[in-house]
Amino acid sequence: FNQYESIIQPLQRHLEGEGVDFQLNCLVKDVDLLDGANITVRGLDVERSGKPDRIPVRPQDLCVITTGAMCDNAVLGT
Repeated sequence: FNQYESIIQPLQRHLEGEGVDFQLNCLVKDVDLLDGANITVRGLDVERSGKPDRIPVRPQDLCVITTGAMCDNAVLGT
């Protein structure tokens, strides 16, 4: 197995079962943050199929953003 089959696919299946809404084939162009002391994401400006779009982020949502390789900080265990 490769990293995608070993880590990403099982994690995605689990999270989808928990109700996570994955937005695929998007290029994030900007992260819209609320002003204030806390880091709070209000929305994501994305590009889908060459067209601008926006993904709103509600106060009760959790927005996880990572940069780098697909499996940064992922480990396989028993």
